[in-house]
Amino acid sequence: MDVDKFKSINDILGHDAGDQVLKVIGTRLTGTVRAIDMLARVGGDGFISVMMVTGHMEGTSAIAKIILDSFAEPLSIPGHELHLSTSIGIAIHPEDAEDLENLTTAETAAVEQMLEESSIRGFPGKSYDLDQVLDKVQELLHGG
Repeated sequence: MDVDKFKSINDILGHDAGDQVLKVIGTRLTGTVRAIDMLARVGGDGFISVMMVTGHMEGTSAIAKIILDSFAEPLSIPGHELHLSTSIGIAIHPEDAEDLENLTTAETAAVEQMLEESSIRGFPGKSYDLDQVLDKVQELLHGG
């Protein structure tokens, strides 16, 4: 997921303000994941979360809604109240990719698609079960 128009925050308010915004976003996103999920900042305004989802579309939709809702409340940093949004891309194992690198590539492509379709707020809907993703990520992280 990417923070929409984040570059403008850095350009207008400065990099210190941008860093403060990223810290608040990181805290909010941490509140959207469970202990078994993984969340990391990747790149300037990008975050990635690896989650095991059951319930197909219902589970995927519920998690995406929780993440989108975490951006609904204005974000306050000293001297500024910001109204932010995010673009979410969803990559599915094994339909979109078999390994973490290619899952990340698929997720990035999904985010780019969301940005191109900026007139539509939401996320591309796909049905999936990520049980195998967690095993694969653990395997990749631990050199298995």
